[in-house]
Formats: sequence, C-alpha cells, structure tokens
Amino acid sequence: MTKATSISKIAAVAAGLAMAASLSFVAAVAPAHAQSQADLQAQIATLMQTIAALQAQVNGSTTTTTSTTFTRDLTIGSTGADVTALQTWLIAKGFAIPAGATGYFGAQTKAALAAWQAANGVSPAAGYFGPITRAKVASMSATTTTTTTTGGSTTTTTTTLKGGEADLTDFDLRSEDGDGAEGEQDVKLATAKFDVDGGDVNVQRAELTVEFTGSGSASERPWDYFDTISVWGNGKKLADVNADSRADWDDQDDGVYTISVSGFDYMVRDGSTAELTFAADIADNMDDDDVDDGSFDLSVETDQGIRAIDAAGIQQYTGKTSDKVGFDFQAEENGDLSIRESDENPDATTLKVENDQSSDAYDVFAWDVRNKDNADTLITDFTITVATSSDLFNTADVSDIIRKATVSDGDDEYDGDINDDGTIDFDDIEAQVDGDSTKTFTLSVEFASDSGYASDLPNTITFAIDHSSVEAEGVESGDEVESTDISGSATSEDHMVSETGFDVAPKSTSQSVTASTDNSDAYGTFIIKFDVTADEDDPIFIGKTAASSTLGNDTAGAVYDIIKNGATTSVAFDSKTATLSSTAHTKNGNFKVDAGATETFTLTVTLDPLTLTGTGQYAIQLAEVNYSVENDLTPLSKFNVDLDNADYETDAVYITAD
Repeated sequence: MTKATSISKIAAVAAGLAMAASLSFVAAVAPAHAQSQADLQAQIATLMQTIAALQAQVNGSTTTTTSTTFTRDLTIGSTGADVTALQTWLIAKGFAIPAGATGYFGAQTKAALAAWQAANGVSPAAGYFGPITRAKVASMSATTTTTTTTGGSTTTTTTTLKGGEADLTDFDLRSEDGDGAEGEQDVKLATAKFDVDGGDVNVQRAELTVEFTGSGSASERPWDYFDTISVWGNGKKLADVNADSRADWDDQDDGVYTISVSGFDYMVRDGSTAELTFAADIADNMDDDDVDDGSFDLSVETDQGIRAIDAAGIQQYTGKTSDKVGFDFQAEENGDLSIRESDENPDATTLKVENDQSSDAYDVFAWDVRNKDNADTLITDFTITVATSSDLFNTADVSDIIRKATVSDGDDEYDGDINDDGTIDFDDIEAQVDGDSTKTFTLSVEFASDSGYASDLPNTITFAIDHSSVEAEGVESGDEVESTDISGSATSEDHMVSETGFDVAPKSTSQSVTASTDNSDAYGTFIIKFDVTADEDDPIFIGKTAASSTLGNDTAGAVYDIIKNGATTSVAFDSKTATLSSTAHTKNGNFKVDAGATETFTLTVTLDPLTLTGTGQYAIQLAEVNYSVENDLTPLSKFNVDLDNADYETDAVYITAD
C-alpha cells in the first residue's frame, strides 16, 4: 500500500466519522417524525459499517465473514441475536428496514422479509421466517470470505457451500497398508469413505479410535507406537497432531483411546464421495515385544468420528463404530537386497597383459543390487571371487595376476584387497542403495606384467559375487541387514587373459533350406559373419578350418554348436560341410589379421539331417574362435564367445530326414 493511498483512506475514515457525528447531532436537535428518525439511524448504522471496513483496509487486517446458523422460526414479536442477524442480512441484500438491525422483529422486518421472499421464489411470501425460508437463506449465506492485505497487496479467497442441510451416508472404513515398520513415515492406516447428499459440506475434524488387540507383554498404549497421526485428502496432508505422549490421547475405556485431528477445511460437493485417509509416523524406538505382539483395531465412532459443516450451517457427523480394520508393526526396515547380473555386464573379451608393465584398466564385471524395501541401505562389505583355468594357473595365484581392483557404483569408487586365495575383499565401504531402487556396480581390474604369472598364457578368468559375502546396514537405523534379507548372485562372462589383444564382434546371420533332388529330405545352410580385431602391437593368425564343438577339434579357426529344437545337441557327427572364409589375406595356410586391423570372417555350415538325429528345427551358434600370435598356431589361444548373445546364433529352420 502506498503512502498516498494510506493517507486517502485515513481521510475517508475521518470524513466518515465527521459525517456520523453530524447526523447524530441533527437527529438529536432537529427531531422529525418517527419514520425520518428511523431512516437516519439506518443511515448511521450503514455508515459505521463502511468506516469499519475502511479502517480494516488502513490497518491491513484480515476480515472473515461467516454465515449465522438459524435454528428457530421467527415472526412478529421475536427478539434476539438471530433476529439482528436476519435484519443485517436483509439490509445487506438491499431490502430496507428503516429502523435498522434492532433485534426486534416488527412490521418493517416482516415487510422486508416478504419482499425478499417474493424476489427469490419463496412461497408464500408472507414475511414469516420458517423452515423453507431458513433453508433458502442458509443456501445463500454459507460463504466464507477472507481478505488479507500484506505490504500493499490484497488477496481475497471465497469459498461457497451450496445446497441445504446435508446427509452423510454409506460410511465405509477400508484398510490401507495393514502394518508399518519402526521409523517409517506417513504410513497409511485406513481410509474413511462416505457419500454427501443434500448440500455441500466442509469437513473440519476427524477422530480416530485405537483399540489394543495385541498379546504378550506388548504395550497397550498407542503413544508407544505412533509419533504423529495425520489426515489426508486428495493426496495432500490436511493436518496432523502429535501422538507420542499420554496427553495427546483421550482414554475411552481400558485399552481404547481416541485422537482428534482438526484445524483443516476439506470441502466435499453435494453428490460426491469423500475420502479421508488416516496416516501415521511410526515410532523408531519400540521394544521388541511391542514390535512382535503389538496390534490395534482402528475405527471411526458413529456419533462423533467425522464432523462437517453443511451449507445450512448445521454440524453433521458420520462414522461407524463397528467398522474396524487391523494394524500391526514390523521391525525397522533396513533393506531387502537382491543381486543379479546387470544388463551392462561386459561381453567376453580378450584382456591383454604386458611383458614388463601393468596392463590398462579393464571393465570385466557388472552386477545390479535391487533394494526392495522403502528404507535406504548402506553396503559396507562384500567379496568378489575369481576363477581361472585350472590347467594353467589356479586361484591361489590371483594376487600375482591382478595388480589393482576397483569397484564403482556410479557415485564413488572403492579399492579392493587382492588375496592369494582367489578373492578380492571390499571392506568398510559406504555404497548406498536407496529404498525401492536399483544400483549398478562395475568391477575394473589391472593385470600385472606376465613375468609374475605361475604358468604360460593365455588363460580364462571369471568373476562372481554371492549374497553370502555381502554385509549391509540401514542408513537411518544403523542396524545390520539380516542375512535372510540379502539374496542372489551374479557372474561375469569368461574373459581371456593373453599377451595379445584380440576381439570378436558379431556382424550378421542367415539360414536357408534346400531340398534334395528326389525331395526325400533337405539340407540346412547356416551362415554366421563376425569381425576379428587384432591389437595395435601384434598380428594374429587364425586357422582356415571350422568344426562342431562335439568333435573336440580345438585347432579349428571357428568352433560352432549345433542346436536342435532349442537345445545344443551332444551327439558327435560330421556336418555335410563346414567352411571358414575371410577378407583377411593368408600366410602359410592360415588367415592373418594385421596389427590394429579388423577383418570379417564367414562361417558357413551345411547340415545333413541323415547324419544328425533326424527331422527337426536346427540352428548354428558360434562358440569359439581359436587364434595365435604365431603362424604355426602354437601356442593356440581360445576366445570363448558370449553364448547369451543372440547375435552369434542363426534362426532355426525345419530340416526333414526321410
């Protein structure tokens, strides 16, 4: 509000006061007939109301006007505050009462009321204030207007209840969560539903009755279980009250207590269904007996459970004492963890080691930890196990193989302790997994130079984690997560540790069926294309042959599995043909992939069902690629293809054998 505006309003107040004094003086010294005197008094009363309103604006106050509840019939001769309220209401609506709001129902009031009745369709328009007129006035009067002036800014909010006297019917109390854990907040206890008919209502109070139904030595006192009780409507908290002390509860009977939540306005329109949800913050310091044996029945009393004001200004109640729902308690949630392989788990690859220095860091393993509880959990310890090819070097040599191991969870990195028993420990870490969420962990390792290895390379290496090695605690409670609340496991792909870098990537697959000349049987032809990349330091050599895995031909450049009816067949047999071709040039009878180069290889297999196991659905899957840094293929390294990668497998076709 500006200074000029304030001055002008003050001036208006002063002028009004002066006018009021002048009129009073005229009325006193120059009396006219009774009608003129009454007119002056009415004008003075109206002017004084205007002055009060102006004064409120000057002071920046808050004004609230609410309807008066009329509870009796009024007619000639009636007196009292309700008569004054009716007269004030009629004058405000423009129906003059020359004598003003005197509190006496006389001929002027009757005439004004009759005029209002005629104008608003109330019949008969006799000037009698009875039930019909009361309901009509109530429906037009149930309005709350709040005007607030702060720092020169004025905000006005008006809420109108429409209709007449309302009925609250069809009360129903339904259970929500059913139980709550120590320290859990805003736990839904129950929802009260009821229909509103006849007029709008404004719900202003809700009362919850709590009756102990537990056993043993559990406490019967609800304040040992609840910190707060709240009421919610339309997904928003309407109000809450403290519930953690004896003074917060009313004792109704032995083991039965009530608690009231008020101070809110929840409007429900005529013809709608109201839904009020009771919720609670659960205490976080309950005794074990209270957690194990404590339980309550919750209800809303019939006569006074939920209170509302209707459009007629009448208080309405609803509830149903016999409608009860149960609620009990659990130990504080600290986390419920499950471990599984991540979609980000790296594919099988060759991990190159150096002759005289540590290798690069390789991401070799990724797993997910899913927290199914609402509570946040802190993983403090876990162990990774390492498995290698036993014929070359065993797990006791892992501390000589791996120089550094690091786990990242996307927020932090943790260094592991590499042991000589084939394990890597991650102790005293703080990896938080939020409630109802999943976090991905990634293991990265650096390899020592190959001079420290117990035997010649290459070698396969695999990493795994099991739930039995994981320790965790609740972030809020600090309590340990029970071992039964941690489950699952995950394993990496089989990686190759080699002095030569090498990588295989799928490119394309195809398949077809060709009938024999007499149509008695058919042949299936399957093609798998894949890229081979050598590292930048050394070329690699791959044999020009291909063979099925059941023949045990480890010197073949490409080894494949035959899949019949969805399963890898274990029967040894010869294919009709199996060839391996490539864009790579040949040297001394083998394919050569130059250092840093990528070449495409094509595996073509034609299957004769007569030499297999008869008619069926057949497919081919690439299983291994054998390579060497020497042209004579000695020593020979094996690259194990990721068999979970469908890009290395053809579609199945139906091959007949007659």
